Amino acid sequence: MYTNVWRPSELSQHASRRWWRVVMALIASLALVLALSPHVAFADGCNVASVSQEEILDYAERNNIDLDEITSKSVSYSVQPDVDTPPYAAGSLSNDTLNDALKVLNFVRYIAGVPSSVTLNSDYNEWAQAASLVSRLNNKLSHDPSQPAGLPNDLYDLGHKGASSSNLGSGYANPASSIVNGYLRDEDASNIDRVGHRRWVLNPPMGQVGFGYVGSYTAMYAFDRTGSSSCTNVAWPAQNMPVELFQSDDPWSLNVGSEVSESSTTVTLTRERDGKVWNFSSRSSDGYFNVDNGGYGMRGAIIFRPNGFSCYPGDSFTVLITGATSSPIEYQVNFFSLEGGGSATPATIKGPDSFTRTFGDADFSLNQSISSGQTLSYSTSNASVIGVYGGEASVLGAGTATITVTARANDRYPEATKTITVTVKKAEATVRANDLTMRSGEKMPTLTASVTGEVNSDRINYSLSCEPSSKVGTYPIVVTLGSNPNYDVTAIDGTLTVTAGDGPTINGSSTYTRTFGDGDFKLDAMASNGSPLTYTSSNPSVVTVSSMGYVTVHGAGTATITVKTQATDSAASSSKTISITINKAKATVTAQDKTMGVGDKMPELTATVAGQLSSYPVKYTLSCDANTAVTGTYTIKVNLGSNPNYDVTAVNGTLTVTAKKTASIAGNNSFTKTFGNADFSLGASISSGQKLTYSSSNADVATVSSNGTVSIKGAGNATITITAQESDTHAKATKQVAVTVAKAKATITVDNKTMKPGDQRPPLTAKVTGEVAGKKIDYSLSCVWSGTEGTYPIEVKLGVNPDYDVTVVNGTLTVSKNGADEPEQPEDPDTPSTPVTGGFPDVDPTDWYATEEVLGYVLEHGLMHGYDDGTFGPYVSITRGQVACVLWNMAGSPNANSESFSDVDYSQYYGGAIRWARAHAVINGYGNNTFDPEKPVTREELCAMLANYAKEIGGVTVASSGQALDAINGASEVANWARTSVAWAVDQGIISGEVDDGVAHVNPNGDAWRCAAAKMFSVLHRDVLHLG
Repeated sequence: MYTNVWRPSELSQHASRRWWRVVMALIASLALVLALSPHVAFADGCNVASVSQEEILDYAERNNIDLDEITSKSVSYSVQPDVDTPPYAAGSLSNDTLNDALKVLNFVRYIAGVPSSVTLNSDYNEWAQAASLVSRLNNKLSHDPSQPAGLPNDLYDLGHKGASSSNLGSGYANPASSIVNGYLRDEDASNIDRVGHRRWVLNPPMGQVGFGYVGSYTAMYAFDRTGSSSCTNVAWPAQNMPVELFQSDDPWSLNVGSEVSESSTTVTLTRERDGKVWNFSSRSSDGYFNVDNGGYGMRGAIIFRPNGFSCYPGDSFTVLITGATSSPIEYQVNFFSLEGGGSATPATIKGPDSFTRTFGDADFSLNQSISSGQTLSYSTSNASVIGVYGGEASVLGAGTATITVTARANDRYPEATKTITVTVKKAEATVRANDLTMRSGEKMPTLTASVTGEVNSDRINYSLSCEPSSKVGTYPIVVTLGSNPNYDVTAIDGTLTVTAGDGPTINGSSTYTRTFGDGDFKLDAMASNGSPLTYTSSNPSVVTVSSMGYVTVHGAGTATITVKTQATDSAASSSKTISITINKAKATVTAQDKTMGVGDKMPELTATVAGQLSSYPVKYTLSCDANTAVTGTYTIKVNLGSNPNYDVTAVNGTLTVTAKKTASIAGNNSFTKTFGNADFSLGASISSGQKLTYSSSNADVATVSSNGTVSIKGAGNATITITAQESDTHAKATKQVAVTVAKAKATITVDNKTMKPGDQRPPLTAKVTGEVAGKKIDYSLSCVWSGTEGTYPIEVKLGVNPDYDVTVVNGTLTVSKNGADEPEQPEDPDTPSTPVTGGFPDVDPTDWYATEEVLGYVLEHGLMHGYDDGTFGPYVSITRGQVACVLWNMAGSPNANSESFSDVDYSQYYGGAIRWARAHAVINGYGNNTFDPEKPVTREELCAMLANYAKEIGGVTVASSGQALDAINGASEVANWARTSVAWAVDQGIISGEVDDGVAHVNPNGDAWRCAAAKMFSVLHRDVLHLG
């Protein structure tokens, strides 16, 4: 191995400018010599001195030349160089190292037939040694090196002079090695085009030389021309050539001493032993070909390197060159070995021709040998079966492989080959699936198997599968074998045993507290898998529960409701206990005051009862221990009986015995009505003709006119006190009438809806029966859907309705690709829905919003209007000022006072609306007291404004779990501050997402168009606030 980093072929190009004139003079002298030399062609060969093989062998013996020994010797110095400490020192090579290099130089020149009496020049040695020091300090080769830091000028000048006039190299054991393994070869891509190092080494006029070596960097002074020889046609390889000095990838070269035309030059190389021919020219070559006329010691270099070249001792080659000179040049090159022996016939590789093994066997020796001493190398035709490492083989896989044994060619024998057949049988292996157990409903455990027979890290390729159902039972664990080219595998299936799993989790509230008299309520229990539930009450005297989970209150006390799921083939029954506490109802028994005259019959003692249920009367008695013969006042005592369902307050009355007569007020003592009933008369009268007056204890339940007509205002209890004013003949008399108003029965039936996936969700609607005029039922509709096909419940969420006992019938939203192909029929067939344009020229009657429910609704209710130019601007972004106006219109455009925003012109159309919006916290401004009325409103901002209105003006609770919102694409883009408002708007059907290619997107940061805002306003007004 050697490092091709020298660049001596560029000596003339890269010589230091300070030496340029010297170099030019030297080249001029050489050109003059060449010009005076005859340019004759030698048809019979080269004109150098040809030496025989015997003479070369004799020369080597006489001069004690052993190339292997000389080129591998360590370098020695007479003065050691210093490369560690400035100012450094070049040192001096020992005579032994210098003479070895000189001996090799003269030997190769002797073989080439040029003068071989070159001697050492001490100046040249000094320059070359200094050049090697500079190369070592710079850690690179250069014919124009820079001055290393710390190196004195005089030493640098010597080094520069040597580098600009020398062959340079690095990576060689000594200077002699650089000649044999470097300069003479010139086979690398940066030197083959001119073989400049070789030409300087074989330069015929060279008479003196110098060598240097520092730290693996070497130099050979090459610019000497003190010799007198001017021979031409210097060939390498020479006519008798040791194979030890020429390798198969070395270029051939012939220097003819004068300029050569590359385009007219052809070379034919013939190997005599087999007639193999290589042709070279600038047009087509069987390898590398070039002509260089540069001045590298000799001019006119013809360079060629044959493809697929090999040579052995005894091989002869004929070189024929035409067109380079006036006559053809033909010469013969005969190869021989300095060590003797060798043959062009391959030697025989001995050893077994075949082997049989089993996958998993240990490495084994191939037991191959060759008597020629050549190095054997091994390759395999199938590296997945057999790997070879030297003479050892490793079993890598089952199959067959052919191992090729190659005896590498050396300088005495050509390459020899042999093939060995290796058969590797598959290894026996077993994969047994491990039996497993799991509970139904649990995640299936990881399937595993026990594997025997695997070899090292070569894993058996298999997979395990099992397809259990949720039912209890046994299921096969199947072993499926993959590709296992190295194994003969036996697969044994296993068993998965499924046992009953836990039942589903029953979610919902664990405690409820109600008051005796409350209406039925539904438990929110729900199985996590949706399976049906059963209910039992531990105390039916307190509560009973229906099969649908509706609880009916029967009495005060506590009860436990047990909720269960049914056991199935795959799961056990689950249960949950719910604690119910029914508090006693508050009731009051008020004894009515009575008046009588002395000696009269004691009037009937009566009382009014507040808080009792008609079917569960409060138990009490009245008593009065009075002496009716004497005027005075006496206590009418309320005596309470057993009332386990009531917490009763007893209020005693007074019996007044006067001297005047007391007349009784005739009429009913109590009335039971239902909220929504018409006004009714108390029918009270008095025989004494006294004037009667009336008062109500609870105007929220009932009011009474001056003529005794009662108007029902709400459900609950009220006491009407009738007073007969004292007259000349009769004392003051009073009567109390109990009025009980039961809740009105009402039903909300949700309309079922259908739609296609990706469509905008239809508005949620319901039919309400039993509603009393002037008293709206507080409720909202919600539907949580994922946007995919399926059936989703539309649920009624009741608000506070103290005057109603509301029955709810929920509906469903059916999402199907086949659904909603035809528009829903309007509720009233006599008034079918028709397109609404409002007379606006920019409203397309076929567009989605041009309906009675959207555009028609906001126009009819005066919520929105068009622009002054007569257009509506459906796809114009709605502004903050416009939203304030719409919500102000919705509220009835009331006057309001609030602090003024700094950027609002209150004389504009939106002035009063913005002042109202700020006063009621419906729309807030920015931190710098600005409102920016012309700024477009985003979709999430509009949701927040509508939510503020619903909460602050409509009294609606704004809350949401966010489940429906999260089912729509883009939900994560909603800002945290707006999330509750947007989620609530989705629940109420105010928004359902913009549809793009059939997919709904929240698009919270997109501007809200006026048409989209119209839909949102109409849903809020009609469906959420029930103002339509």
